[in-house]
Amino acid sequence: MNKKILILMMILTCFFSLKAIEYSLPKVLFVTTGDGDGRGTVSDGVILALQEFDKLGAFVRLDNRKILFNPTKMNEFSIMILPTTFGYHDADKKYSLSFLSDLEMKNISNWVKNGGILISDVYLGRNRLDGEDRINKSGFLTAENWSLANCFGVNLQEKNMKNFCIVSQKSDIWSGKITSIFHSPEWTPVVTKLNTSKAKILANWENGSQKYPAVVQNNFFKGKTILFGNFNIIHPAKDGGFSGSEEIQKFYNYVYNLSLSGRKYLIDLNPWKNGSQSAFCLSFDDGGSENEYRRIFNLIDENNIKTNFYVTDNIPQKIRELLEKQKLVSLGGHSHSHPDFRNISYGKTCSEILMNKSNYKTDFKGFRFPYTNNSFWGMKVLEETGFVYDSSIAVNHLDFYRGSVFPYNIPIFKDGFFQSLNLLELSQNYHDDWYFYQNLIKDRSTKSQKIAAAKFNKYLESLWERAILPNHGLMIFLGHPMYSGISEITVKPVENMIKRAKENNAWITNPDEVAEYWNQIRNLKVNFIEKRNSVSMHFNLPNGKITGLSFKLSQKPKKIKFAGKYYLEKIDGSDFIVFEKIENGDVAEIKFRN
Repeated sequence: MNKKILILMMILTCFFSLKAIEYSLPKVLFVTTGDGDGRGTVSDGVILALQEFDKLGAFVRLDNRKILFNPTKMNEFSIMILPTTFGYHDADKKYSLSFLSDLEMKNISNWVKNGGILISDVYLGRNRLDGEDRINKSGFLTAENWSLANCFGVNLQEKNMKNFCIVSQKSDIWSGKITSIFHSPEWTPVVTKLNTSKAKILANWENGSQKYPAVVQNNFFKGKTILFGNFNIIHPAKDGGFSGSEEIQKFYNYVYNLSLSGRKYLIDLNPWKNGSQSAFCLSFDDGGSENEYRRIFNLIDENNIKTNFYVTDNIPQKIRELLEKQKLVSLGGHSHSHPDFRNISYGKTCSEILMNKSNYKTDFKGFRFPYTNNSFWGMKVLEETGFVYDSSIAVNHLDFYRGSVFPYNIPIFKDGFFQSLNLLELSQNYHDDWYFYQNLIKDRSTKSQKIAAAKFNKYLESLWERAILPNHGLMIFLGHPMYSGISEITVKPVENMIKRAKENNAWITNPDEVAEYWNQIRNLKVNFIEKRNSVSMHFNLPNGKITGLSFKLSQKPKKIKFAGKYYLEKIDGSDFIVFEKIENGDVAEIKFRN
């Protein structure tokens, strides 16, 4: 009998080891209407999510709550983040996800059932759309009045958490206390019961004598959920949240790996071309003398670097002719007459953008608002008139979080209207050359130039080292011929940044090409079939083809079967495969050693 059981176990072991595992490249949906005044800026927490998922090759789509009525669209994503917190949605409460219809909650539950990973908080769907509180008279949210109870595997009860703090049970993300003790009344729904043995506690509410789950992970049919007692746990402390940026990004890394928990071999999409670990672009707004322009052109030609100039209709004809002759220069829109778009109407916005676009031979792909003062109507008109991207919401991340080191699609809202655009935002450096060189217009002495250039150089180096490289992101240099082109001294910080980008093997290109590549990636679908010692990759690319697509591998492959050209490269100690060209329907099989 024992011998038969042993043979049966060996057969079963062999069967399961040969059974194929199928999964897809993760795509992430973050539901938000945007932050600030509705012109495309997003919450700090959204920026951190974008950066962590994008550097892992999981494309993030920012969309509004309308998508929760569209199960087909929801099914395009494998991870969904639904915060109810103020700052992730505009100020009108009806756009907060604490107000959900029964249909929306049913669609969310079904999406998780089918394999989705849901991240949210205890206020999700607490209220009906008409404002009625779903919590019954005894203060409970259960499956009877809150259909998400089974999805999250919990019952909730409203409690005062004064004198409690939140303590981590997941030391590889947070260590010890996540929050300080709440000394004021803190009424909130709290997990009082776990409805399933599959639920796992990642953090607790604690006050010494009592404990309640504060972060709960649950398996629900094919999917998984993580419910936060307070979404501020994954909002940065420097902006009113409870965690540091590293802890938040560790959490999203955990979520990414949770979505791929069944795989044996790590194959992650690299966000930039040819295995590059970051990207760098030069861009200039117009303005300056012929000599100042020629100094910038010389820099471009000497380094053979594609560059974008954003132009108005006010530049002299000779400068325009020089720009149009430059082989490495692409033009983008900068308006007809350089107004402040925040102070003009929809009609005036249309004429400023369309007149500018029609006055040049080239078809503009990108736009930069004068003074980088973008507007709701401006963003909307750019999408309506066929622009691919904007580059006006500057990236900082040294003093605070603004802009992103990865492109993102722009959410806008105004007067109760909200829309998620396909228009991309490509964020440029927060402080441009004007910020450091403006005083040189009056004092161009060598000493003043050297002092200003040294400060500018230090700022650019700091942004690159502290914000771009650690996140494997994109830096778009913003300058002007009339400032950076003053002399060989003032142009030196630009030269140094090009040199640094080359040393770090960044993908050096122009914003037009970054936007084109990013749109190809966001439409790319990769399905994986993993067998005992091999993984086959099936590419679905609606746009037809993509060049320079690269993947990070867990180990060096033993053998690769692919009809097209590819090469292997060692980058920062890791193995990468770079496909010179991928076409729709291509298949690559990668065999590994056991």
